[in-house]
Amino acid sequence: MITTKQWIFSKQSAVLLIVVVLVGAPLWYKRHQQEVAENAANSAPTPAPLKQVVPHFPIPSLKDIRDRDGMKISKSDQFWTKWKLLNVRYRTDNGEQRFVYANDIAVKAMASGASKYPDGAIFAKLGFHTQADPEFPVSLEPNSFGRMQIMEKNAKRYPDTDGWGYAVVLSIGTPPESSEDHQIAVTCHACHKLAPDRDFVFTKSPFIESAEKVASKLSSGGEFKSKFRTVLFNTLTSYEKNVMVGALGSQPKPDLPLKYYSMSLFGGSVSESTPVISKFASDDHALYLLSDPNSGHFIMADLSAVNSNVQMNSKNGCSPGTHVVMTISQSQAGLVPTHVKFGTLCGDQIRWDKIKEIKVH
Repeated sequence: MITTKQWIFSKQSAVLLIVVVLVGAPLWYKRHQQEVAENAANSAPTPAPLKQVVPHFPIPSLKDIRDRDGMKISKSDQFWTKWKLLNVRYRTDNGEQRFVYANDIAVKAMASGASKYPDGAIFAKLGFHTQADPEFPVSLEPNSFGRMQIMEKNAKRYPDTDGWGYAVVLSIGTPPESSEDHQIAVTCHACHKLAPDRDFVFTKSPFIESAEKVASKLSSGGEFKSKFRTVLFNTLTSYEKNVMVGALGSQPKPDLPLKYYSMSLFGGSVSESTPVISKFASDDHALYLLSDPNSGHFIMADLSAVNSNVQMNSKNGCSPGTHVVMTISQSQAGLVPTHVKFGTLCGDQIRWDKIKEIKVH
């Protein structure tokens, strides 16, 4: 016979057991699930470490490159891994893909909408030659280093170029001699003077600036073309007349009109400007001449607008096209022209076919 005391104890034990089950079961189940997950993770094969992506072509280090025109190039070393990417451009005429970066000072000024960049602002461009992607042939990808271009704002140091210093790294090898640095800077700035309203900076960034700001910059195009004025052949320098006669194959009339503009040029800026001048000539069906009487560099198009007998070699495969001639150089920095190259604008690309030696007078 169960006594009252025994019954109460049994009831309390049952209640305690129920409490233990209600409280302990969920905790046990949670711990069990954790053990199952841990065992599954430990038994799974270890994934291979991610392979570090390394370019299959060398990009020159700026760490040991000497100063250029007072600019300390080494402080911009590896800028493509440290600075903000602003924009990517593709040159259809030479197949060059360009990535434009800026340091924090330049980025903050651009984001604020400032009309002038402060001292210390630096923009840097990394250019690559391209090839078709083997897995996706309609897409082009970088396949070799092309050039680096750096511009730094220092109003006190560079008063002659509106406060901007410029440097160009054209190859992985030996850079140009220091005596040419300033001339390269002056020539670079001659192009950048086409954008005075943007403090001489061409780059627009959809990543930083508002859509309205970028649109306003795009709508301000045409500055370069507007600088060309109509002149007559007999007003040109003797050298310009000589190269025109040589390119045309005949003596133009003294009152031959042409669109003319003079600015500082060197080998690099000639090759970059040639497609632009050719497009102007093609659109207007007129003769355009961009010339630097000091260095002897020039670009001229469209030759057939003056002489319908101008013929290019059939191998260029483009007819009638827009015929163009430009100076080329064999000097390291591309400052002194030694030859002219003839070609034809086909769509948005120029196909070159013959080269002729010239003498700069």
